[in-house]
Amino acid sequence: MAHEYSHEKWVPFVAYGLSALVSSARFTAQQHYLSDILAGSAIGWFTGTYVYRTHEQHANHVRQGKPQVTPIIQPSTGTFGIALAFGK
Repeated sequence: MAHEYSHEKWVPFVAYGLSALVSSARFTAQQHYLSDILAGSAIGWFTGTYVYRTHEQHANHVRQGKPQVTPIIQPSTGTFGIALAFGK
């Protein structure tokens, strides 16, 4: 969420702040070790970054190759169909 909505200044602060709050509460309640919190934070950050970058690459690829659907009708031969073309 922090990457996706980074254009809003408050979103990364809220996302990471909430994560820190939950992590500190779990540590204080002795439900997790510090190593659990650090490992979970690293896994979450790397996974989120990977998903965001993969989504952005896919979105850019789709934007560049917009599909165009064109009907094909030829009354003289009685044929009809649909043409699908990808291009910029």
